[in-house]
Amino acid sequence: MRIETERLLLRPWKESDAESLYTIAKDPHIGPLAGWLPHANKDDSRQVIKGILTAPEIYCITLKGEGEIIGADFEYDKSIFTSKCPLHPEVEGGLKITSWADTGGTISDSVVASPESDVTFYITPGEGYAIRDVTVDDVSVGAVSEYTFTAVNSAHTIYAYFTPVGGEAPADDGGG
Repeated sequence: MRIETERLLLRPWKESDAESLYTIAKDPHIGPLAGWLPHANKDDSRQVIKGILTAPEIYCITLKGEGEIIGADFEYDKSIFTSKCPLHPEVEGGLKITSWADTGGTISDSVVASPESDVTFYITPGEGYAIRDVTVDDVSVGAVSEYTFTAVNSAHTIYAYFTPVGGEAPADDGGG
């Protein structure tokens, strides 16, 4: 089924939409707000299209005439992300805290926390880098090396951003 308006076309998803979906879904500021992890590659996006987005009544929203994908439309049911999608772990009985690190360092892995528990994340810059900022739910908490969520009662995001020491990224030694 296709639905058309003056400016938009809602149509079924196709596997060939994987690249366009990845362009949107890799952004760490978009996915966690919708309850899913950023996609790591085009294959992740292809898996989501095949496993979830091709179900009936789920539409790809595109700009009419251009074909540019700008979103998806479906009736939200949290089980769509936990029971069908290979990229999103079961969160039943827990609260998801999604972590993400920029180039130049690491942060503790994403977790599913028990309600009212305390969870600490550790942020570590790589060689030649320093912590530039850490954001929790899109609010800066400064250049901290650890952050503790206390008495967790909702899902959260924590992102770590790094900057090269001396203003330049370390040279790639070719190893790796």
